[in-house]
Amino acid sequence: MALAQSHFSLSQYKQLTIQVDDAESAVHGFDAGQFDLIIDDIFWDDTIPDFCLSDKYINAVKRLVANEGIYW
Repeated sequence: MALAQSHFSLSQYKQLTIQVDDAESAVHGFDAGQFDLIIDDIFWDDTIPDFCLSDKYINAVKRLVANEGIYW
């Protein structure tokens, strides 16, 4: 994470909060519409975990994105 913060000069964005967490459990711990941007880096080695492909997980993530937000 430190490399990304440095490379993209993220410290210049004073209102930016980065949440690093276990994806499977984290999607249930936040309020609906809480995020403007979610980048879901979910690879284990070279595979995507099965739970990340489920409708349940995808809908849980979409619930967290604000109306004009982006899920990537």
